[in-house]
Amino acid sequence: MTAKGIHVLRMLFSFAWIVLESEAVFYKPFDYIKNVDYPRPNGSAVVRDYCAYLIKAKNITDKKANVFINEPENVIKSLCPDRYTGPVETPVLKLTACRYFGNYLVILGTYGLSIYCENGRITGYYLKLRIGGKL
Repeated sequence: MTAKGIHVLRMLFSFAWIVLESEAVFYKPFDYIKNVDYPRPNGSAVVRDYCAYLIKAKNITDKKANVFINEPENVIKSLCPDRYTGPVETPVLKLTACRYFGNYLVILGTYGLSIYCENGRITGYYLKLRIGGKL
């Protein structure tokens, strides 16, 4: 197998792992400081080092996986109705998903989240990352 083939295979396994994580055990408690980064900086060099930089800068102890919501504060606060407690399916949000495999795999895009609200505040989330579809 060529070097390019090995990299493609590793990337496919990485995506499969993210899907498994997101569908099975990717429930995380929500912390505004650790899960929000708005606005997200642009540029390929920034994207490459984005996850490593933010996880270190925000002192995140679970360095294996994290999701950053790249939306303004008013959008995030509007996701849970006032004084509501229970699950909510969000509209698509700008997100950055980070998964560590020796280096960070960075997935930028718009995805929905399943969030849990308590008294109108987000307390946890599930990432609903779906990879695939028509090309």
